[in-house]
Amino acid sequence: MMVEPEFESESEKEEFFKYVSKIKELTGTPEDEIIKKVAEIVEKGTIRAEDGRIIGRLLTWGGAARVLFINSGGIEEEERTVTIDEVINALTGILYARVLKVSEPREVTLQDETTHKVVDVVLGDSTCSASVSLWDERTELAKELKRGDIVKLSGCYYAKGRLMFSTMKKVTDENEIAKLNLPPADEIPLYPRRLLVSLLRNPNFTAEVRATITNVYKTAYIYKACPTCGSGLRNGFCRRCNAEQVSVVKKLRVPVQIDDGTARVRCVLWDNIVKKLVNVGDELVVASEINVERVWSVLTKLLKGREVVFVGHSAVTDYGAELKVRDAYFPDIDKELVYIKVTRP
Repeated sequence: MMVEPEFESESEKEEFFKYVSKIKELTGTPEDEIIKKVAEIVEKGTIRAEDGRIIGRLLTWGGAARVLFINSGGIEEEERTVTIDEVINALTGILYARVLKVSEPREVTLQDETTHKVVDVVLGDSTCSASVSLWDERTELAKELKRGDIVKLSGCYYAKGRLMFSTMKKVTDENEIAKLNLPPADEIPLYPRRLLVSLLRNPNFTAEVRATITNVYKTAYIYKACPTCGSGLRNGFCRRCNAEQVSVVKKLRVPVQIDDGTARVRCVLWDNIVKKLVNVGDELVVASEINVERVWSVLTKLLKGREVVFVGHSAVTDYGAELKVRDAYFPDIDKELVYIKVTRP
């Protein structure tokens, strides 16, 4: 039985059949066999819930076909200029984008126990915004970058919620910058606005979601945090500090359910986000140790039914599909008008 590809856009469909044709010409493999091989690549990057439902994919069908083409010995033709939105939708090429944010360097320890230096850079253009990660020696480039600068990425493609590239350099020629006609940094939202159903299909892609809190779960609202870095402890051990912690800091952790009309998922509002939204936190920590029922009642009155803009990405947890929230705020009419103008759901 032949596998039927599923496309989220016409551009992805065009990209898919372009590479299928190239692979057929390069290797002489029948088209149905090529599609089966692409399907295997797609399946390897598919995230499923316990009941088998597809939560999201790390590679689109167009992106998987491109991977198979390169693995088959294919060489890309001369690159074309693309937008961030086109890259996310499986196109590849040269990308010009404006720097919106440069993170502080951080250390990451991989499963092979090697430690690496990483800097995250958020880039944006007139269509969208997305992150790129600079590793090890590439982090030196971040020292030259500031908000508003323009960079050129060659060999750009999208995978695992990040922009990937072959080379990246800062654009300094004023004539070249004038021809690009990129919006100023202040007119590009730091994170694109997406629907929940879109985020569930694209794990690891960080975006904003405007949704309503439909339920506040009744549970133990306290978590024990490391007094040094603030990270949650597991059996008294802090993985970020890589050390046992004798003393702990008690903070608030509030699981809620959110709905934007396209999907309904669980997410957790951490201590700093709860304080930002309802201007209380420490009082509820004390009260949670005495009367959880009372705290649940208060949180329900403060949060249930409120429309909130959440910043985060989707992931599969023990609870199923979940939005991993890194920030949240109540909608602001001026900012909402910017999203209507610049981004699309």
